Amino acid sequence: MLLRLVWIWPLLVTVVGGYGQELADLAVFVDYASSEGYEPADWVETRIVSQAFSNHTGARHIHYQQVFRGIHIYGAITTLTIHQSESYVSNNNFLKKLSAWEFTGSDGPISPGDAYKFAGAHLRIPAQKSLQISDTGNPHQYALTDPATNESLSYVQKVWFPETTYQMEAAWQLNLADKSSPDRWVVLVAVADGRILKTSNQTLYCRFDGPDGQLSHREISSNTEFNLSNFDFLTDGSSYLVYPYPLENPLQG
Repeated sequence: MLLRLVWIWPLLVTVVGGYGQELADLAVFVDYASSEGYEPADWVETRIVSQAFSNHTGARHIHYQQVFRGIHIYGAITTLTIHQSESYVSNNNFLKKLSAWEFTGSDGPISPGDAYKFAGAHLRIPAQKSLQISDTGNPHQYALTDPATNESLSYVQKVWFPETTYQMEAAWQLNLADKSSPDRWVVLVAVADGRILKTSNQTLYCRFDGPDGQLSHREISSNTEFNLSNFDFLTDGSSYLVYPYPLENPLQG
């Protein structure tokens, strides 16, 4: 994916692809941020991480990532939708007054490889004997592969994690797949000391146990502690016809 740095004074942003319409979109975003009371430090390093055009509605959707000191802030994504001459913002998760926050741990000793091992041990995923770590070309992002098979194991991104109010801690964000199940995990590991700050299972398990067989979902775990009691609904005495393929969609059952 081609990334370019573009200056819109005083905003330095990263845009995907060529220049074109992105400049006008960014001007709309800057106006929005200013009108909502965001300080320049809150959005001066904003990056466009993805965008899409809908042929059905004719609308463009631009997703902005909040960045501070060159590092993404975990979960801080804002979506700008532009349709003809109208624009609106949805899912605004940008944080305000970053200048008042304390940012710690970005120079910690935990490497991307260390973070992968800590995350795997926490989730009880068998350890990989050897790792190949390569720079993806994106800021603070690395790819982990198995050197024997060249299999992709995880992308590791350094992020700021809002641990408490006005307290940010640097973390490695990993995406891990458990080969023994359909589970796909997002794990945050502290750069300072390897603590597990957050785990979230992106796979939803479906049950047709609602009224008249309605569908319901339940995540295995989105807690910082891995708890086997969360699997109790998998053994409720029901019987099923089970097929190994296709697997469940990680985002929707």
